[in-house]
Amino acid sequence: MNGGWNPAGNTSTGLDGLGGAGGAATCSKGDSGANGAAQSGGSDASSIGSLGAGGWTPSSGTNGSNGDPGEGGGGGGGQGVPAVGGNGAGSGGCGGTGGHGGAGGGASIALASFNSTVTLTSSVLASASGGSGGAGGAGDIGQAGGDPGSNAIACGGGIGGNGAGGSGGAGGTGGSSVGILWKGTQPTTDSSTTSHITVGGVGSPGPVGPAGGGGMNALGTGNSGNTGAVGAAGASTAVLQSP
Repeated sequence: MNGGWNPAGNTSTGLDGLGGAGGAATCSKGDSGANGAAQSGGSDASSIGSLGAGGWTPSSGTNGSNGDPGEGGGGGGGQGVPAVGGNGAGSGGCGGTGGHGGAGGGASIALASFNSTVTLTSSVLASASGGSGGAGGAGDIGQAGGDPGSNAIACGGGIGGNGAGGSGGAGGTGGSSVGILWKGTQPTTDSSTTSHITVGGVGSPGPVGPAGGGGMNALGTGNSGNTGAVGAAGASTAVLQSP
């Protein structure tokens, strides 16, 4: 039987999972399967976070994608003399699981206003530095493709393709430092308050999640996953409208 895999990938001659031809007195070996393809690593967050009734939630990086499985090999062809079926083929190896995205770093916010009306007069506001974003998780190693059957008098089946490694997750967003964070209605400040807002620095974005390696068998080494992205930068600003 011809090998297959889902999602399907690219094949090349001799690594296409095709079954061997049978015949009355001769037969041919099945082709081995192709290695699974690597998919995308995690991406950084599209916004720094969101303000809700429960407070500020920093954005995490996205997860890395799972590696594609390898293609199963093709079965060996059968023959009539001697009457024997072909060897079964090896199954394709599973792809590695993608790494999780890193958590966003904690923020320092002097005043957060959510759907409220606030007026500040002769006030002094100060925020500290934001926290560092968490590291993206590593992708898992792909599994090796399976070996075919071992009947010595039958035509051989193909080896299963190796699973691709999982891709790394993206780092978490660096923590922000904000004097006034608002959503809904912007707080009103007088000139004295506006001139007395100080903020700290942003936290470091989370580092990338490393890629998982591809499975290994007699065909060689499968495709490694892709690394995740560095986390997004946070904000250091006196006044910020929440996304």
